[in-house]
Amino acid sequence: MKFIVTRPEPGNAQTCDALSRIGLEPVSAPLFVIKPLAHRLPATPPDAILISSAQAVAHLDPLEAKRLATCLVFAVGKATEQAARKAGFQTITTGSSDLGELAALMARRLPEGSTILRLSAPDRNDDALVAFDQHYKIETVLTYQAVSHAALPESISTLAAANEPATILHFSQRAAVKCAALCKASKHTKWLENCIHICISDAACLPDFKKTQVAATPTERAMLEIAENAAKRM
Repeated sequence: MKFIVTRPEPGNAQTCDALSRIGLEPVSAPLFVIKPLAHRLPATPPDAILISSAQAVAHLDPLEAKRLATCLVFAVGKATEQAARKAGFQTITTGSSDLGELAALMARRLPEGSTILRLSAPDRNDDALVAFDQHYKIETVLTYQAVSHAALPESISTLAAANEPATILHFSQRAAVKCAALCKASKHTKWLENCIHICISDAACLPDFKKTQVAATPTERAMLEIAENAAKRM
């Protein structure tokens, strides 16, 4: 059984290497290409910084990161926290991969009227911040963009055309939706149904996925544990 990794680089190579180390056969099939965006941060340091993904801080201007290193940071998920520490931020509060949960945590920590700098991408879902936005001053700065491929990666098409079932690792809801859409457009829906889907969260488990397992925590490690256990049962 092959294990398909759809997350973009640089995480794709990292996950493929991790799968190889535990004796599994990875298939690299990124559905998105990450592109940095030119950006400028506000001159006045905010009361807090909200970082919605590891990519958002990875593409932050290093000089700007150094200037704001002492700001209080709220990070969505452990991977984002690690990226923030690598960038030099010193005081970090981490929530789960659920933005709504982290927004509630910020509401408990920050007084109303606080200024919050949000580092994100154009297509990140910020519905969880709608109510929050009424009580705080949020400025969003876009540091990167995830550009999706127009067609199914050849590495997936080859497996689907041969009707060879695989295990697919979905690292986000958006990636799962894109995978399903591209398979449908390529008339590989039946193949997709026969695959096993390891999802980072409940949100990434789509109705099109008939055989799913959700990671206990929204981390790569938890997804790899599922993959390793699934391989042992084969």
